[in-house]
Amino acid sequence: MQSTRFKNEFIGSVIDIVDLYIENCKKRYENKTTLHTGEVVNEITKNISLKVVAFLKP
Repeated sequence: MQSTRFKNEFIGSVIDIVDLYIENCKKRYENKTTLHTGEVVNEITKNISLKVVAFLKP
């Protein structure tokens, strides 16, 4: 049961992160600033790590 809950929470978290990222891209595009690939990867990795750590804490 725990692993199913984790999987669902994790997938939900990833979807949230992608939504946030898309919003961020829209804002940056509207402001005519560019987002470097490295920044994108760092941002997504950092967000996923934070979500996993928050989930695993008792």
